[in-house]
Amino acid sequence: MQLVSKPIRSIIWFCLFLFAVKDVHAEPEKRNLKQFQEYFKDVLLVIYYANPHFQTMDFIKELYSPVFKNIVFYGDRTEHIDIGEADHENEDGDYGKYHIVYTRNGYYLSRWIKDVMINYPGYEGYLFIQNDVLMQFWNFLNLDKNKIWFGTNAAWHIGEGEQPKPKCIIINRTTDPEYVGWFNTGCGMPQLKNVFSRMSRMGMNEERDMLKANFQENGAGWFVVDLFYIPGRFAKKTLRLCDLYDRVFCEISIPTMLGSLDYLHNWEEMPHWWTCFNAGDALREAHDPNYYWMHTLKFSYENNRNFASKVFYDNFYGVLDEE
Repeated sequence: MQLVSKPIRSIIWFCLFLFAVKDVHAEPEKRNLKQFQEYFKDVLLVIYYANPHFQTMDFIKELYSPVFKNIVFYGDRTEHIDIGEADHENEDGDYGKYHIVYTRNGYYLSRWIKDVMINYPGYEGYLFIQNDVLMQFWNFLNLDKNKIWFGTNAAWHIGEGEQPKPKCIIINRTTDPEYVGWFNTGCGMPQLKNVFSRMSRMGMNEERDMLKANFQENGAGWFVVDLFYIPGRFAKKTLRLCDLYDRVFCEISIPTMLGSLDYLHNWEEMPHWWTCFNAGDALREAHDPNYYWMHTLKFSYENNRNFASKVFYDNFYGVLDEE
């Protein structure tokens, strides 16, 4: 049955075309600075340098400080010898503009999280990012600050198929016949077996049950951790877990710790774009302001700083309400 005459259908399609054209050339959405400042007023933004090249710190602060009033910087020592001493001037501690925490060049980031929770208690939430992340915070207002924010809230066990699903936390279990990637290293499954044993001895049944629900029996998760958020309500539990995962590689320790805190389906998923071993050319080509975060963009390069400044102007600072 024909519900709409041919002339009317033609008018409808023409109007849809006009709307489509208008949308392509639409002005960027207006932003309200006070709304963002209010939203992030009790969130601590924590920025980490796996290599302590702090010369980009002032630029990064310029990008985020109009919105985030609480920003702290962390970095590793200049020497990354797992068992040894560092130069005295670079020992762990507070150096005014930044903190130093030895993490073996970013391997053991649970130490970073622990130091933050100890030295900066009481925040509504903690937003952790790496220094080479482009964090597009204008997409964040729909996120619940009482929930964990992570790159994905889906997990996949390597035994359930030949190829991993895209943007899923990879599950490996201690009982699996083989271990993959970082699980198959000294800071992977051998350490996890020790962690699970200690959790049982310490009576951490709630955390073990949550892990089982998220990552199966004796399972752990593996995913990139260049940006994530922990609600302050989980601070005490997080501190306890950080000690247990002290020598587990960060891309395993962090998703697995978070998997001990809350069910995956409660996490806020953060659409993102990720690559590595690239200073920023790939990101600039693939850039989309609708991603919540993108990696890698090395701000030590002038063209990357100029690119980031333009992105932030076009999508936020240049489109603020005048009120």
